[in-house]
Amino acid sequence: MYMDCECFKLFLSKVMNMKKRDFDITWKKSIFTGRGKPPKIFRSLPEIVNYVKMNRNALAIVNPESITEDVKVLRIIEHVSSSN
Repeated sequence: MYMDCECFKLFLSKVMNMKKRDFDITWKKSIFTGRGKPPKIFRSLPEIVNYVKMNRNALAIVNPESITEDVKVLRIIEHVSSSN
């Protein structure tokens, strides 16, 4: 995870419906209780993409500009419900 990335903040707010602060609290609780391990922290977006490329089960949230052709992309499309 590269926390300074706007795409990560957007993912948290739009997909997870939480703020960065809430995300941090959730992980700290999981770590403290021994139920989880925190996400890996990276210094740059290219470092994340390289990690995903080298680790088959890895998943990352990055800007579209950071994607290389040697990783698979999972696009999240915002669902807009229609009211009848």
